[in-house]
Formats: sequence, C-alpha cells, structure tokens
Amino acid sequence: MAKHAKPKGRTVWVRLERGPVIVAGVCVILGVSLTAVFGGGPGDAESAEEPTQSQTSSSEEPTASELPSETPAAETTGPPSLPDVAYLVDLAANDPHLDVGTGIVSVLNDEYDKSLWYRCELYCNDSAPASVEYKIGGAYDRFVVMAAVNADAEEGDQEGFFQVYLDDSPLFEDHVKVTRGEPEVIDVPVEGVTWLRIEAYREGTVDNPAQAGANFVGGVSNKFPDLAWARPVLCRTHAACDEWATY
Repeated sequence: MAKHAKPKGRTVWVRLERGPVIVAGVCVILGVSLTAVFGGGPGDAESAEEPTQSQTSSSEEPTASELPSETPAAETTGPPSLPDVAYLVDLAANDPHLDVGTGIVSVLNDEYDKSLWYRCELYCNDSAPASVEYKIGGAYDRFVVMAAVNADAEEGDQEGFFQVYLDDSPLFEDHVKVTRGEPEVIDVPVEGVTWLRIEAYREGTVDNPAQAGANFVGGVSNKFPDLAWARPVLCRTHAACDEWATY
C-alpha cells in the first residue's frame, strides 16, 4: 500500500544587508519555522486532505459478513390446483371415436360451444356406438351434460341413445333416449371416479362404407346419427355446477 512521505526541508533564500547568502543552518531552522507558519508544501496539503486506508475502509461498501442475509423463497409443493369447473372437451380424450368431434351444437333454440357431436357424412368412419373416455382421476364431484339430437339434423325424426360409464360400470340400466326438441340433462355424481366414458348411438346406423354408398345411390337412408353432448362439465363442488351447468 502506498504511503505519503513527509516533506523534506526546503532551501530558503534570506536577504541580508550584504547580499543574498545561503545559510544552511538557517535553512533548516527557517524551513521548520516557515513550515510551521505556512503549513508546509504541497505534499502537506495532500497528506492533510487524503484520508488514510483505515479512514477510507469505514466508508466503503460493507463486507459480505456485514450484509443482511436474504431469506430464501419458500418452495411450493404438491399438485397444481384444479379449477372448480372443467369443460370435458378441454381434457385429453382416450382413444376417441373417429366420428366424434368437438365444437358448437344446436339444441332447441340455443347454440352451445365446448360441446361434442356424433355424426356421419357420406359414410361412418367407425362402428357404432360412439364413445369417448376421459381420465378424471377422482378430482371431481359432479358431471352434467345435456344429451340431444342436433336441431339442424338432416333427419330430424331420429332417436338418440346415451349412456355414461363410471370406471367401466354403466350408470343407467337403460340408455337415455332423446328426440329432436326433447333433450335430456344428465346430472350424476362422480366422486372418486377415475375414468369417465360417454356413449351414444342411433339405432339402425349403417357403418359399412360400401353398403352406405349403395344405399345412398338407391335413395335408402343409412340412418346416420346427428347427436350431441351439449357443453359437458365436471365440477369440484355441487355449487359450481349449479352456476355453470345451465341449459
């Protein structure tokens, strides 16, 4: 560490009667005397103004040991919280039927988004009945859906049959039957249920593509289904379903 050296005595010129004379002894004495009077040279001023290492260390940034310790953020544990209401279509479907889709369906005079429909166009891509399964993992208490025939179905006189399976056990002894203009609201408890499966069909549907083509040419109905699960929801509380599952 650099230190400030004390200033040395300076040669002082003193005017006497016989001319200028350098007096070494006086030089020293006067040097000391003038130093005391005038405060010394430039080095003295620097020494007086600049603080020493011990003085500056107290005004510098505190050391690591002097800094306040930061409290670590608390770690969150456990699974993420689930919403009180979940739309069934927002869950991952397990091996869905090829003729089942999601979107908007029409029932009576209303349209419902977040819904599922079961319909065939020129032919059916899969055999009847149509079913879709979801793993709900025992996280919900109640399941509500409106089963219906689509209001804009080409064959409006058709009947639809619906069933709900809870962990592979059918909920109804007989399928719930609906017709256009007469839907049915299915409201069932699902507390502790791991797998939920919904199923629908129309009686007499021709699911063979070749036969369907021949019937179309001959003007024979293939009895294609046009059925709907209108906005099915899962609720963690009964009160939540009372608020959201309105039809």
